[in-house]
Amino acid sequence: MEERDSEIVERAIAWQQAIAGDDMDWAAFTAWLEADPRHRDAFDDIALINRAVDSHRDALRILLRPDDSKAADEAAERPSTGRRWFLGIGIAAALTLAVGLPLIQSQEDQSIAYATDPGATRNVALDDGSQLALSADTAVSVDHRQHRVTIGHGAVYFDVRHDPARQLVIEANGYHIADIGTRFSVDLAGDHVSIAVAQGSITVTPPAGDPFRLDAGDAVSGGQDGAVARANVAPDAVASWRRGRLTYDNASLARVANDISRYTGKRIAIATTAGDRRFSGVLVIGDGSHLVSDFAAVADLAVQHGPDRIVLSPKRG
Repeated sequence: MEERDSEIVERAIAWQQAIAGDDMDWAAFTAWLEADPRHRDAFDDIALINRAVDSHRDALRILLRPDDSKAADEAAERPSTGRRWFLGIGIAAALTLAVGLPLIQSQEDQSIAYATDPGATRNVALDDGSQLALSADTAVSVDHRQHRVTIGHGAVYFDVRHDPARQLVIEANGYHIADIGTRFSVDLAGDHVSIAVAQGSITVTPPAGDPFRLDAGDAVSGGQDGAVARANVAPDAVASWRRGRLTYDNASLARVANDISRYTGKRIAIATTAGDRRFSGVLVIGDGSHLVSDFAAVADLAVQHGPDRIVLSPKRG
């Protein structure tokens, strides 16, 4: 049975509420977005209205005051104009959200979720001019009021406008990154976080441990236990996927497989027989259709296609 538009809108509102919580199910949210193009359209519409209402909160309170009802009735009797029509639509949207999205009225967390499908990328602009570039198969939550970004999964490149008075905070699996103006990337795959700085400096606080600073050319990776491994990275290699390349320097095969899966939309696993093999090199993304075969060729791996995943293993002999 085809889903009704009203049901889609109700579900979009429910997801908009859910992203403000600590138990957001990012995998289910992404699956819902990908199930039907109407889902993404509805969610984007709700998010835009949410932001518009929040930006004009004080004006809307005045317009919707109970003691203004008489004036509103008198206005309704006068001929309508384009401006009043537009305002009426805005008020109707505000009223709808007041019922469906109580977080607008009572919570400071005004988060909006953004997501990309496998193989697709997206740019998100913050109110201060900072830019977020979302890699394929990525989901984030942005609180524009608190200047906070929470990464659900995937990779994000940040180009933050310098403002010592306003700090951007990023959260990824318990890691907190603070920045007042620089360029860097954050990659969350499972419970593993990778951070690399292209320009400027950032402060990173792991789940367990003291804050530390990363400068341009620095990179760090770690899991939820807070144990981190430091490395160096060429600044122009940070988030190289933005230029159509996947660049690696002594990366685990699992890391490469996870990146490739974002562009193919297929689960890719590395056989245990591969052990601790590492990979250094560059893969051209293209349309994603040749990534598996290209990686297998340069890494000397055999490809086995299964019903629900692709398995890469060392070639025999």
